[in-house]
Amino acid sequence: MIQDQPKPEFFSKLLGLALIGEHNTDQAIAEYRKAIELDPRNALIHIVLGDVLSDQGKTDDAIAEYRKAIELAPRDAAPHSSLGAALSDQGKTDDAIAEYRKAIELAPRDAAPHSSLGAALNDQHKTDEAIAEYNAAIRLDPKNAYPVPWLYLARARSGAQIAAAELETNGKKLKQPGWPYPVVQLFLGRRTPEATLALAISILGNGACCGATVRRPWWR
Repeated sequence: MIQDQPKPEFFSKLLGLALIGEHNTDQAIAEYRKAIELDPRNALIHIVLGDVLSDQGKTDDAIAEYRKAIELAPRDAAPHSSLGAALSDQGKTDDAIAEYRKAIELAPRDAAPHSSLGAALNDQHKTDEAIAEYNAAIRLDPKNAYPVPWLYLARARSGAQIAAAELETNGKKLKQPGWPYPVVQLFLGRRTPEATLALAISILGNGACCGATVRRPWWR
């Protein structure tokens, strides 16, 4: 029996992924745009293109792709989360929070938008609300490393005495010595900021940033 052949846009998507792996993002963007021309109703391609544009710092273009994805797939949580991140990058925190809340409404069992919402609320100094979201993320996905150090920072900001003990407990659930466990060690006073940053660069590359740099004012 002859099987159906993949549609042309499928190959453009695959080529786009391959080009990203080769760090040829401009050509990858061209391939994703070609895939959209061939399959304009495919929300996923718009999301992926938005992610690539966002990584290039083309936030306005990324936002346009995420909004198109939402138009095409209004019940999908993913483009709302991505749109929230892009809006947050532009400093539009209230709008970002609205998108994260919509993502949670559409996918209440997904931990990721809870983490993102927690970060946005933390930036607005809504510490108790941020703590609730980080706890929700950890409860939904105990092995998710991302919210663990940020929950500690929120606790510490609020003056909670349990912050360090809670970080110690949650940190034991993380993959060691994988990232971001070194940040946990940093916050517990077992690693210097300089050593943590050097390790971040060795693990994540020269463009890396971590709690050692992004949140220094919170714990110095």
